Amino acid sequence: MIGTLIRNFDIVKKSFVDAFNSDGTNTPINDYYYEKGNRGLKLFVPKSDYFEMKCFEDLLKVYGCGLKKILTDLMIPNAVDETTQLDIVFINRSGIYVVEAKNYNCIVEYHDDKTWLRREFNGIVSKFQSPIEQNENHINNLRKILSECDESYFNSIITFADKCVIRYDAQYEKYNAKVLNLKDLKNTVKDMTKAKEIVFSDDEIYDIYHRLSEYTKVGALAKNKHIDYVNRIKRKKERK
Repeated sequence: MIGTLIRNFDIVKKSFVDAFNSDGTNTPINDYYYEKGNRGLKLFVPKSDYFEMKCFEDLLKVYGCGLKKILTDLMIPNAVDETTQLDIVFINRSGIYVVEAKNYNCIVEYHDDKTWLRREFNGIVSKFQSPIEQNENHINNLRKILSECDESYFNSIITFADKCVIRYDAQYEKYNAKVLNLKDLKNTVKDMTKAKEIVFSDDEIYDIYHRLSEYTKVGALAKNKHIDYVNRIKRKKERK
């Protein structure tokens, strides 16, 4: 109880600091919502946003890699005149890192290239779309917008909650994706930025950031349309 009160107090304190800071760079809550296209003051984080915000917060702590810009909740056009939702895009001199955030509290394991298994701790087992394939599709759609960027500039990262048990064989790295728990996100990205060559100047980072930021400013109607599209896809898969 005391720990929860302290955390909530800290969140409120940081929110006020962020809200009245002249350059708006203090993070974490209001920077997160600013990048989502929501410019209002936020004191509390809804449960649905909490895990994504934790990923965002950890990426902000990737120090020593030069300029970095982070966007969240991008609604990108796809090949069927609908939209695909990207959780987080981290832009750095070493490339573009697309992070798919999965707040699962269960066992997840590779099943095949199209599907994975969710094994709940109560024994229920269900299939879900391969997060590697899902993020690969996200990157393919993103590349259409950033057509001047080489394929090698894009990096796929799947991040599960720390309580999630991941059973994933590294031999399936043919997709060049990193599959990890949240606790490993910051250091993994930091190591990747150090290992890769510089491909973007600071001006190019700002240019990409501003171009992609337009896709975070979609209204509620567009987001609801995307949710309806996702639900239709899910129902089709359930009927098969």
